[in-house]
Amino acid sequence: MKHVNLYNLFLIASTAILLFTFSEGLAKSFEDKIIAIVNNEIITESELEGSNLFPDKSVSSLIEKKLQLQTAQKKGLIASESEILSAIEDIKRVNSFRNDKEFEDALLRDGSSIEKYKKDLRDQLIILKLVNKEVKSKITINNKEIEDYYIANKTKFLLPEEIKIAYIQIPFKSSDSPEAVQTLEKRIKDMLKDSKNNNKSFSEIIRSFKGIPEVNVNENSGYVKKGHLLKELDKAAFDMNKDEVSDVITTGSGFYILKVLDRKTIDYRSLNDIREDVNNMLIQEKTEKTYKEWLLNIKTSSYIEIM
Repeated sequence: MKHVNLYNLFLIASTAILLFTFSEGLAKSFEDKIIAIVNNEIITESELEGSNLFPDKSVSSLIEKKLQLQTAQKKGLIASESEILSAIEDIKRVNSFRNDKEFEDALLRDGSSIEKYKKDLRDQLIILKLVNKEVKSKITINNKEIEDYYIANKTKFLLPEEIKIAYIQIPFKSSDSPEAVQTLEKRIKDMLKDSKNNNKSFSEIIRSFKGIPEVNVNENSGYVKKGHLLKELDKAAFDMNKDEVSDVITTGSGFYILKVLDRKTIDYRSLNDIREDVNNMLIQEKTEKTYKEWLLNIKTSSYIEIM
């Protein structure tokens, strides 16, 4: 008896079913090319180019979308009309659309329509329900995992650096002449020289240069966090040591001299303060890992052919 390759038989049977099921789609294939077959459905070029809610327009991402929708259908998951309309209302509110016409005009500008947008949104909501049911609902986190994650990733929870500074500022305006700006720069450079040569406080320096009304001095600005100063000042100040005086720093609004009065030691947010944040980070990481494994399992148990 002649040996029959069961795998080849499966492919022949599958092809026959596909030809029968998609006779209309195949008849149109000259106009809309079939680019992939996923179980008992086809993916066409127009599908690849047509989705606005699934912007990663690659064959692999569309195959993954199709597989998830097929799985959701088997499990009886749907998105009701009221859920879709509610999601659209949320989208309109977040994007400050004042009425339906503004929203629909925006869709038209993107080459879409309300009907197509609702279809894409329906697919998105169904996939979200599926992932919540099959992946996210099964993720659990215990206290030991939270504590271990906190210890292993402690640098993620650094408190912002803080320093206490004093400063001298001579402001200038963009409308000032180059000569006027040069005069102001010379004055603050003289102040810096006086500070470094005679170890004077900023208040003493200002007294030495009395009669210059445009000079501002602050001998203790309090603690400031990294990133809260002007960009030019921030970089200089946080690179300095305690009691160090900067060179003249030029910004868009004036000339500065800085002095670091104190630096707080590096510290971390306590686990008690961020336990919920760490828990959410762990959930996110576990969900992403589990989702990839779950999706791979669906792929390996499905018939996929890229044309």
